[in-house]
Amino acid sequence: PLERPYVCVSGEATIRHVELFIRRKMELSPMCQVDLVCGDHLLDHHQSLKDIKTFVGKEALQDGLLVLHFGLVLPSQS
Repeated sequence: PLERPYVCVSGEATIRHVELFIRRKMELSPMCQVDLVCGDHLLDHHQSLKDIKTFVGKEALQDGLLVLHFGLVLPSQS
């Protein structure tokens, strides 16, 4: 788990920036896949946070903040 449940970043930051932040903070292997979602929307690496807020709308906000969730897909151990 991350130390803080939130981070403050520019609206110009992309999902790729957020993914890299998560990878660094959690010391994840490059083989681990990080998926980010907002509401019911799986997000693309090139999308900016500002674009996501516009695209998803009010359902993306909680107390005025953009809410993103992430999931990890670990490589299979075969």
